[in-house]
Amino acid sequence: MVVEIVRNSNSPSESEPMAHVSEINTTRSRTSQDNDLSVIQEDEGSLSCLKKVEKFLTIFINPVFLKAFVLTFIAEWGDRSQISTVVLAVSTDKTAVFFGGILGHLVCTSAAIIFGRLIANRIKLFYLNIAGGLIFIAFSAYTFYLAATGEND
Repeated sequence: MVVEIVRNSNSPSESEPMAHVSEINTTRSRTSQDNDLSVIQEDEGSLSCLKKVEKFLTIFINPVFLKAFVLTFIAEWGDRSQISTVVLAVSTDKTAVFFGGILGHLVCTSAAIIFGRLIANRIKLFYLNIAGGLIFIAFSAYTFYLAATGEND
């Protein structure tokens, strides 16, 4: 996993924030064009049914909320934070890990929302990936040290 982080960080030209933004916008415009073509080709009966389902769901769930939830869930599934949470839950108090994980994600996501653009314009993604990998390695080494010395008990 750490090797993957370093490998992904080795291409500074691709790690520019604006390059990612333009790539996302290009993909989004291509996707919307593809969706427009597929909608035209679909049967009008199924299209009206899909629109009814979409309209019904938007009564209960904000579309932006749903997208944010799905993207966060998929991004975190099997990520370092989830693996760390599993390890903590196995070896310590589950209730404290549960609430600590929720609070940690709340603070992290809030900071990402508030300071994301500011940080993206000033710091290259390359350096953020390296810092994240180094911090993960440091906490892993510390956890192994505690396990080896028996101080975690």
